[in-house]
Amino acid sequence: MKHDVTIIGAGPAGLGFARSLANTGLHAVIVEKQSAAELSAPAFDGRDIALTHRSVRILKELGAWSRIDADEIGSIRQAKVFDGTSQYFLNFERGNESVEPLGFIISNHLIRKALYEEVETVANVDIITDAAVISVKTNDNKAIVGLSNGETFESSLVVAADSRFSQTRRMMGISAAMHDFGRVAIVCRMAHDEPHHEVAFECFHYGRTL
Repeated sequence: MKHDVTIIGAGPAGLGFARSLANTGLHAVIVEKQSAAELSAPAFDGRDIALTHRSVRILKELGAWSRIDADEIGSIRQAKVFDGTSQYFLNFERGNESVEPLGFIISNHLIRKALYEEVETVANVDIITDAAVISVKTNDNKAIVGLSNGETFESSLVVAADSRFSQTRRMMGISAAMHDFGRVAIVCRMAHDEPHHEVAFECFHYGRTL
């Protein structure tokens, strides 16, 4: 099958880019190894994403922001950044109540869900699920993507949106510099005994990060 754009990966990047192609006249296809059920109702994955105002503006332009329940959107009113054992810290605050929050925090799976719901409304974007990419080849005229279900797609452009560990990148022989810091992170949600007043605390200890 032939398309203008083949997007590999239906995470926030792939879905967001696909949604931006609405009404462009370009025919795009998203290839995702997860099922349609998993994309339409993604499970909580433990990640909360801090969004800048620019990111929020993009989500609004894509129609995804209005699909996220307001109760699920956290605000960052102030941020304190501590450096090791120093008694000093960086303090970021709005200054007065009329200024918008510094940023927002939303669970990653809710962003994915909202973007998927938007992409489903786009007539010029197809979504292929339950299919892994097994080969990617390019020449001067086109890109050819082979899938695990036996299908082959031809397009003028391939977008590798399959995470920072992109298998597409590896198949294309594109190198990447990676560094393992040898650290272990615990990701969790905590219930507070006292209100946090929408203040984000970041503590950078020497030799490790908290």
